[in-house]
Amino acid sequence: MIHPLINRDENDASLILDNSGAIGHDLLNDPNQEIVRETVPASGFVIDGPLALVQSNGTGVEDALIARLAIHMANNSLIVDEVDYECWGFAVIIIDWGKLKKKSGLYTKFEREGLEFNMTRTDDDAAEKKVKEMASSLGAGILTDSNSINITLTTTNNMWTLTVGKEGGFKQKWITWLSVVAVTASLIFSWMFLLLLISKEQCKQLLWKMMPKTAIKKLQRGGTVVEKHDMVTIFFSDIVGYTEIADCLTPIEIMCMLNKLYTKFDKLVEKHDVYKVETIGDAYMVAGGMAEDCNSIEGAEKVAAFALSALEQVKTMRTKNGSSLQIRVGLASGPVVAGVVGTAMPRYCFFGDNVNMASRMESSSEPMRIQCTDVTYCLLSNSESYNFKMCQRKRKSGLGIHIKGKGRMQTYWINSFERVS
Repeated sequence: MIHPLINRDENDASLILDNSGAIGHDLLNDPNQEIVRETVPASGFVIDGPLALVQSNGTGVEDALIARLAIHMANNSLIVDEVDYECWGFAVIIIDWGKLKKKSGLYTKFEREGLEFNMTRTDDDAAEKKVKEMASSLGAGILTDSNSINITLTTTNNMWTLTVGKEGGFKQKWITWLSVVAVTASLIFSWMFLLLLISKEQCKQLLWKMMPKTAIKKLQRGGTVVEKHDMVTIFFSDIVGYTEIADCLTPIEIMCMLNKLYTKFDKLVEKHDVYKVETIGDAYMVAGGMAEDCNSIEGAEKVAAFALSALEQVKTMRTKNGSSLQIRVGLASGPVVAGVVGTAMPRYCFFGDNVNMASRMESSSEPMRIQCTDVTYCLLSNSESYNFKMCQRKRKSGLGIHIKGKGRMQTYWINSFERVS
C-alpha cells in the first residue's frame, strides 16, 4: 500500500511526497531496496538514512530518516529469499531529520556551552556493523576517550551514541542533562512504536471485517479469489412496507433507522459466528457454513439462531410514527461459489442458485416469520446441539407455495429453538 506523506498542519511549508510512482513496483525483488527485504523478517523497527528523497517534480527531503516496521499477521504471507513469513506488509514513518535537528536547537545548545559533539547510529543487526554519522559539530574531531563521555540509546536494530566533550575535558554536571536527552529520545521512540502497533491491530481488524481471511491471503499473493462451497446456508431479510416508511422520512432519518437496526444485527453476526455478506438498501444478507472447521449442519444452526435472534431485536424497534417495525426472513441451503469481483473497492460476493432461492424464500415469506427450504429443514432436523421447532407451511389450497422459476415447493416455518442439555 502506497500513501503520500503529508506533514502536520502546524509545520510551516507543508510538503506532500507523491509515492504513486511506486504502485506496482516489486520492492522485495529490487536489488536497490535491500532495506525493504530486511524489514519483513525483522521483529522491530528497521531504520535507514539519513538519505535524500527526491520526487519526480523536484521536491523532496534532503536529509530523511525512514523507519519501517513489519506488520506480522497470522494467515498472511510474504516470501523473502524463499522463506515464507507471516507478514501482511509494513508501516513506514518518514522523518525530516535535517529539519528536526534544526528545530531541536541541538547545534546551538552545544555551541553555547562550548562543547563539541558527535552523534552516530550503529546498525547492529546487519551482517556487518555499519556506523553512520547522524550529526556532529565542526570541532568534533578533537573528541577522545579522555575528554568526552558517551550516552547510548538502544532501539530495535540500532544503537545511537551521543559523544560530548571539549578540549581539556569538562565537569560531570553534563551527565544529568545528557541523561534527560536520552530518556526523552527513548520516550519518543516508544511512542512511535506504540502508534505503529495500534495501527497494525486496527488494520488487521478492518481487513478481517471486509472479507474472510482465506480471501485476504489470496489477494495479498496476487491471486484470484474463487471459492466453491458444497453446502452453505444463506439468510435474506427485508423490511415490510419499507417503501411506505421511506416516503414519510427524510434521507437522513432513513439512514439513521437502518443504521440502528443493522448495528443490532452486526452484533448478532459476531455472537452467532456467521458471515455478513452485504446490505443493499433495506436488505440484509448473511451466510454460514463456509469455514473449514464448520460443517453444513453447524452452518445452518448458526444462521437459523441468528435469524431468530434478529426477529427479537426487530421487536424493539419503532418507526417515526410509533408503529412496530417488521421484517421478512428467508433461509436456503445449498452449494455456492464465492469470490472477489473487481479491483476498485473489491467485494466478497456469493453466486449460485442457492442465493436466488434464499431471496425467493424471503420475498414469499410473511411478516416476522422465517421461511426455509426443505434442505435447510433437514439440516436443522439433524442438529444435535439445538432443538428447532419447525412446521410445514400450509395454505387453504394445500401444502407448499409457488416459487418464481421453481414452481410449487414445500417450505417450512422456523418458529423457535432451544439448546439441547
